[in-house]
Amino acid sequence: MQIKQDLLPTSASNRPGNKITPTYITVHETANTRNGANAETHARYIKGADARNRQVSWHYTTDDKEIIQHLPDNERGWHAGSGNGSSIGIELCVNSDGDFQKTKRHAANLIQRLMKKHNIPLSRVVTHKHWTGKNCPARLLNEWDSFKQLVSGVTSVPNETKPATPAPTPASKPQPTTSNTAAKSGEGIVDYLNRVGIDSSMNNRKKLADQHGIKNYTGTAQQNTDLLNKIASGKAPATKPAPKKATTSSTPAKSGEGLVDYLNRVKINSSFGNREKLAAEHGIKGYKGTASQNTELLNKISGSSPKPTSKPAAKKSSNPKAKSGEGLVDYLKRIKVDSSFGNRQKLASQHGIRDYKGTAKQNSDLLNKISG
Repeated sequence: MQIKQDLLPTSASNRPGNKITPTYITVHETANTRNGANAETHARYIKGADARNRQVSWHYTTDDKEIIQHLPDNERGWHAGSGNGSSIGIELCVNSDGDFQKTKRHAANLIQRLMKKHNIPLSRVVTHKHWTGKNCPARLLNEWDSFKQLVSGVTSVPNETKPATPAPTPASKPQPTTSNTAAKSGEGIVDYLNRVGIDSSMNNRKKLADQHGIKNYTGTAQQNTDLLNKIASGKAPATKPAPKKATTSSTPAKSGEGLVDYLNRVKINSSFGNREKLAAEHGIKGYKGTASQNTELLNKISGSSPKPTSKPAAKKSSNPKAKSGEGLVDYLKRIKVDSSFGNRQKLASQHGIRDYKGTAKQNSDLLNKISG
């Protein structure tokens, strides 16, 4: 399938223009189920005022008929928080009048082509949730393993025919629910189930969790650990394992280095699931991948001293006034201040704006504070 190029203008405020070397591919869903909310509709949206004000952009949109490119692969988009500097963002349309199965196959074909082009392994094809904790892509999170299998197996995308339906599991051979095989050190639930020949899909893990008394299974790190213990032993463990020492590193963080980049550099698994575990080990509750949580976790793992909690009284800004109708990014560029999302997070924190996500309200508040 041909990729239709409809790039954002270089002057657009939601096309920052910063160069990247992509090492990840991040998968999203548009969450827009309206009739007609296809790739063409989102190509128009990304060029509009709302996308500019919200400071959102991504690289490709796929639907059941076409693939549209909005940004060059080697330019930063604003779609995945800490993943913006290293990943290509792909949005899958979920419009109610589209064929989502075809959309998935188009996306799988695109991902495979990008993997080959940029030498990206399948292990670095990740979800939006991997970076920020957001429940996205909502549909694919429930079938992520099978979607990655589709990516690894796709060679072409037929326009009319659907993939052959796999042969059903014989009724006379029910899936096992326990195993006497011990889990390896550091082994996750999915890898363990695959190794012992048990279906590792999200749906089957839900069934296994229910059978083992784990209610409301959603695939959290704690639920996966409990389920692994119960399956590997054949019964619920009598006692919880002794708490292990929190993971740390003797390597200090570099100035301006983010949590994910630091973990990759010191060879610690940087996935969202492992960051949840690390946060729990270090006493950070309700980890969602926010900027403040990532900074706190980075300080605890690297042994860096946290910044002083007391801040000097804010002084009145000496920056020039914002022009009428001028957005935050355009203003920062005009006064020669780094307008990247990472720096805007820092500026927001300095000016008392918490949990900065780049919303229109936050951008407006930050612009008012910076420009006086």
